[in-house]
Amino acid sequence: MGNPLTAKVVLLSLNPGFKDWQKRVLAKALTIYYREAIFKHLVEQSGLKAVSMFCPNKKPDDLDITYLEAHTLVDNCWYDMIEKFREAAGIPKSDDVFKPLYTQLSVIEYMGYASKNYKDLAKGIILPSQYFSRMLIQHLTMNRKTAFVVVRAEEQWKKLLGERIWNKLEQEDRLIVSRKIRRQSLTATGLGENGFRKLVNLLK
Repeated sequence: MGNPLTAKVVLLSLNPGFKDWQKRVLAKALTIYYREAIFKHLVEQSGLKAVSMFCPNKKPDDLDITYLEAHTLVDNCWYDMIEKFREAAGIPKSDDVFKPLYTQLSVIEYMGYASKNYKDLAKGIILPSQYFSRMLIQHLTMNRKTAFVVVRAEEQWKKLLGERIWNKLEQEDRLIVSRKIRRQSLTATGLGENGFRKLVNLLK
């Protein structure tokens, strides 16, 4: 989600959840204009060409809500989480999703497939998407100053990335690991006070 190549901070999570009423029923209820805008954004993300994590906050003629509002109706988890972080950090609200906060953050999921319940793969199996994620994070670690926040699945990410990458990020103070709570959060509750303050400073 977003663009890891241009983000200052990449959030590492477990997997996208799936709510049937939201991902299927509500998504089908959207008009073609909104579905096309969301699909276009997903394609841009897949090609690492997205500018922001979300669709633009623009409203099509003769329709009631903006592309951003439609996008967050069917995929609100990260938007709500970032808004809570913004409020806790005292960052002014902006209706423009191309403002720094929404362009400086990106998300990579350990298991990039939506599911109602997560189940880990058999021991030793690495999916092609996970291999790509590992290579992408290695590239960012070695060639950029990108920081990472592990919001979920610390042990899985540590194993996937390997000691060399993990230790380098720790030594360069580019790694924030969340506290082990069930509900992921970017506030001090989820990251601890030090982790939260570090993230605020990274995104100033």
